[in-house]
Amino acid sequence: MPYKNTPYPIPSAFAGNAINMDITVLKSNSLPYDLTGVTNISYALAVSAGSSALVTKTIADGGIVVTDAVNGKFEVSLVESDTSKLVTGNFPVMYYQEALLVDITGEPVTCYAGNLVLYPATLKA
Repeated sequence: MPYKNTPYPIPSAFAGNAINMDITVLKSNSLPYDLTGVTNISYALAVSAGSSALVTKTIADGGIVVTDAVNGKFEVSLVESDTSKLVTGNFPVMYYQEALLVDITGEPVTCYAGNLVLYPATLKA
């Protein structure tokens, strides 16, 4: 099944803050891909494409929740401890993020790829 990698705006947040990202999986015809029956979605945040993951999330660990299966929607949740360890220095840092699902035929599909900008935070909880 061909998928469409939809360009998303580059999200930004502050280090030490929680981030919830809503992602929609689309087929090549721009219709939503039905996630019913999909049991494995993985997410990684890295310094750049192809580098080792600094943060990972999956459905199994509760970091990813399918929010509307029929319309291809899921949410990735980064918690404060995920983002607080990433940014050092005085300037924003751009990270690479990617999501992969295993479709109902068992095929792995990269369904999202993009960037995330984190800003250093002065105030901490």
